[in-house]
Amino acid sequence: MKVFISADIEGVAGGVSWDQTLRDGRGYSQACQWMTDEVRVACEVAADFTAARIVVADSHLTRENIDIDQLPKMVET
Repeated sequence: MKVFISADIEGVAGGVSWDQTLRDGRGYSQACQWMTDEVRVACEVAADFTAARIVVADSHLTRENIDIDQLPKMVET
């Protein structure tokens, strides 16, 4: 099985204001952590279901919102 995950910061659990989606906005760094956490868990579940390949696309603004160092090592970005 191959898995492709495209994540955007709008809609992450915990996000409640537009300000959290803006690089200089209040709460942005917390929203990035939530996004990273959600993507990491999705990758871990995919791996548990024997995904042969997992590719993640950060689809928000400059595409530098997910901390890729927190993702499982087998994930491609």
